[in-house]
Amino acid sequence: MRAAKHVSVERRKAPRFDVEQLVIMSMNREDFIRGKGVNISHDGILCHTREKVELMSRVFLMLGFDLHHEHHDVNVEGVVMRSEPYRNGRLLGIHFTEMAPEGREKIDELIRSAHRLAS
Repeated sequence: MRAAKHVSVERRKAPRFDVEQLVIMSMNREDFIRGKGVNISHDGILCHTREKVELMSRVFLMLGFDLHHEHHDVNVEGVVMRSEPYRNGRLLGIHFTEMAPEGREKIDELIRSAHRLAS
């Protein structure tokens, strides 16, 4: 009898692109946590922080990034879907739940730009 192989199922619906950007998170719009973006997609962001954040926590993010020689700040609301130890902190997978249409356009533009550079 053969042992069953572990098969990993990819649940992501959108491709992710590496980023190095500042992420500022707020749990209740009063306590702020700094982090660094690892990768981003249309649906969410993976970031590294020194703080522990519980799964399913609602967070408010301010993403700062440069695009076409201009700096942009995008405010996003999300939910922590992944929180695990990593090096000297935690990796947080955050699913975007709400953002202004202008912010969505800027994130999509950032992803398109990263996709062109990767091609």
